[in-house]
Amino acid sequence: MRHVIAIWAALALPATAAHAQTAQADVPEPDYTINVPSEDVDTEEATAYQSGTSEDAVREVVNRFSRDPDQFTQTDGKALYQTSCQACHMEDGKGAIGAGEYPPLAGNAKMVSKYYIVAVLLTGYHGMPRFGDQMDDAQIAEVSNYVRTSFGNDFPGTITPEDVRDLRKD
Repeated sequence: MRHVIAIWAALALPATAAHAQTAQADVPEPDYTINVPSEDVDTEEATAYQSGTSEDAVREVVNRFSRDPDQFTQTDGKALYQTSCQACHMEDGKGAIGAGEYPPLAGNAKMVSKYYIVAVLLTGYHGMPRFGDQMDDAQIAEVSNYVRTSFGNDFPGTITPEDVRDLRKD
């Protein structure tokens, strides 16, 4: 019986290898071209990308976001949310389930305590990264207040930079 299996395997192996090579040949080569705005897009940004050099594009990105890639430069709560939270918690704050589970911020009763979100932002929570070393006290306060008063939320109490500073000490 072992001889029959060995003979069958010896006959099937070249066919399997040939099929694998054929299947691999049918896979298209990945396209790594960078899509830049077309000439018919009439915006300042599109024009800058078309007429500028790659160094100009890099300089523009650095100027828009941060000279220190480890720090957020936005100071407005909404802008901070859009750059640090929205990718997981979504534009509407309703969270998502996919590669992970991202809890909703809209209607999240845990934010009744104004200190809850501050603590989560400072230290992280489960799979969420901490932002305490990337945002200063005013930024943490701004994004916390934004989340607590957006997406249909209307939780009482305003978070101040001093509140954040006091929590950092603990």
